[in-house]
Amino acid sequence: MPDCVYQMGNLRIVDLTKVLDPKTESRRCHLIRYNTGGPIPDFHTALDLTSHLGTHCECPYHHFEDGKSVGELPLTTFMGRAIYVNIDFLEPNSHISAA
Repeated sequence: MPDCVYQMGNLRIVDLTKVLDPKTESRRCHLIRYNTGGPIPDFHTALDLTSHLGTHCECPYHHFEDGKSVGELPLTTFMGRAIYVNIDFLEPNSHISAA
């Protein structure tokens, strides 16, 4: 099972978040640490990322001129029954077929 599984009543919530690591990402993923320059050090991190990086969904906004953005979709869109299929044993780019 995934590492981030939470119990809520008789339901399990699975966190599908993918950690972003500039060292392993093939798409644009840059973290720029900087000090704001004031008299007291105040460090921040600027993020330069492509929108198709990490955990995301293809919302209507991405495909239709007047499509809804992810923020406009009801949260229930992303909730429901599911199954977990562990395919960690497969080599990258392996073919998956019906049993």
